[in-house]
Amino acid sequence: MPTVESTDNTAGQAVLLDFFGLREQPYGVTPDPRFLYMTASHREALASLIYAIETKRGFSALVAQPGMGKTTLLFHVLDKIKSTARTAFLFRPDGNSRELLQSLLLDLGLEASPKDVPQMHEMLNSVLLEDLHAGRHFVWVIDEAQDLDSEVLESVRLLSNFETPVSKLMHIVLAGQPGLAEKLASPELLQLRQRVSTLAYLEPLSTDEASDYIRHRARQAGCRNPNPKLLRFTDRSSMAFSREVRLPYLDHRVVEYLFAIPEALKIRGAITKFVLRNAVRGRLPDEVTNRTDKKGFETPQSAWLRGPLRVWAECILRSNSFRERGWVDQQAALQVWHRFLMRSGRNEALLFRWLSLEVWARAFLKPSTAFRELSDRRFPLTGASRVNRGVLVRDS
Repeated sequence: MPTVESTDNTAGQAVLLDFFGLREQPYGVTPDPRFLYMTASHREALASLIYAIETKRGFSALVAQPGMGKTTLLFHVLDKIKSTARTAFLFRPDGNSRELLQSLLLDLGLEASPKDVPQMHEMLNSVLLEDLHAGRHFVWVIDEAQDLDSEVLESVRLLSNFETPVSKLMHIVLAGQPGLAEKLASPELLQLRQRVSTLAYLEPLSTDEASDYIRHRARQAGCRNPNPKLLRFTDRSSMAFSREVRLPYLDHRVVEYLFAIPEALKIRGAITKFVLRNAVRGRLPDEVTNRTDKKGFETPQSAWLRGPLRVWAECILRSNSFRERGWVDQQAALQVWHRFLMRSGRNEALLFRWLSLEVWARAFLKPSTAFRELSDRRFPLTGASRVNRGVLVRDS
């Protein structure tokens, strides 16, 4: 019988999928090849692996950072060759050389004593010869191979010695994180490195690829009109003006957890946020814990800029880098600054944005001209000085 928690969790997931117009969860925890998004490096890696397997090269390696779709790509490879090859997949190998060999045999449906290594070799050789006579390849994929120590990796190399005078009897794919490439480059694994015929890398996604990736997975999950640009542009615009924008939760696990919380723990009578209030009780003053209104607070920007930050602010506004960036008209900015100091205008928020922008530019942009070129390319200006996105700008 389903528990209250599982029922609530299922209902919560259904509400989440319905909200986004999805048929299923687009970001599952399993490497489903249906959701594989092929970038240029993914296509190149796929072609390299398929070529090496079909030509019986013996060894291949695939290296990628976590979350790049490495395991999903491997499943896609196995799916493409399933009609012509017998395959074995070992995920997160652990143990010594004998246990690794025993895991391979168990994956093939064979049982053997881990103490009798010669017998295990004989059983494996027999299976490989059967596949050869049947016209099948044998492909063994070892995922997260960076966790194997050098001794075990060397024993994997020895398994590739199963061969006939004309071809290898098995193809081994070593896949893992960048630590695998570092291990293969070590002197003690020189012989193994020499046998790796292809070494493929998966590169991080570009900005455009990341947008396409989101759309691809959303479409695969049933969404008819995925629009990640809405999220990206809204987020970018809100951050530009230091404003909070409440976007839908992107982590489905958080939403599912919230739906799973019983209503009795969310609201008690007229008291909302019961769990949160109970958690902070005794740690915050009662007037904070028990408040029922919703009031935020303003940062004292005016007091800061007229007080401890006055010299700092004026130095930035008068600096050469602020002028050379050309995104804010320095003379106009100084006029706003002086009116603010004379208390003839409430422009502290605008001034603080300009100052924050310059501090950010100094921290993350090297030459000031690069920022000018970027702004001209993305936000072309026409006409005389004007306000654009809350910032006073001018043409060069």
